[in-house]
Amino acid sequence: MKTLLALLPVSAALLLTAVGCASTSSEDQQTSGADQTAAATPVDTDSRCVELSKMTDEKAQSDAADAFQAADADAFETCRHSLAANAPTLDEFLKWASVEEIEADLVEDPTEAAPEHPSSKGTLEVNVSIAKQTASFEGGGMSLEDVHVATGRPGFATTQGCFDAFKAQADYVSHKYHAPMPYAVFFHGGEALHVGSIAVRSHGCVHLTTDVAKQVFKAYEAGYTVHVCINAN
Repeated sequence: MKTLLALLPVSAALLLTAVGCASTSSEDQQTSGADQTAAATPVDTDSRCVELSKMTDEKAQSDAADAFQAADADAFETCRHSLAANAPTLDEFLKWASVEEIEADLVEDPTEAAPEHPSSKGTLEVNVSIAKQTASFEGGGMSLEDVHVATGRPGFATTQGCFDAFKAQADYVSHKYHAPMPYAVFFHGGEALHVGSIAVRSHGCVHLTTDVAKQVFKAYEAGYTVHVCINAN
């Protein structure tokens, strides 16, 4: 356990420098519309693991983890992995994850298990202005102009160009940042249109209000091609 905790500064630095999408600020999460839980119940049902997960004193928890590992290394490993896999926050994930799990978590793979998209009924054109931080939506039952959005912050710029969305998921959670991305419609790699604070710039995605994000998601699910153009001006 002490070895894992010693890795936190390096691991956290790696995660902060990784190009990603969802933001983990409190304002982002408060405006995401997603329910947040204070703690996750570990899949492992060992009473020692459950007790460990509920401890709030970090030193006592670390000492208990060391004692658990010394007494039953295999059971502790199952518990440790369970706590990492079910961590409700990035800090909790880093506390329990192994180096290999942290490195694997740096890879955002939104194409994983992407469902086949139905035949296009038409096109929803989405034009985003990075300079103005606004977007327009035309088609797929939408007709909106000058809608306020938030694109990537400095160092995490949203990729410019035009793309067709390839996956949508209502309850997606970022692999990199352990942050919710409700009603995510992916258009380029790990970059997506999704619910997020329009007052806080993202890690590459385009934040939308809940109402607008739901409309885009609904259009994609209905079979419309969501054509996204990210423009500098």
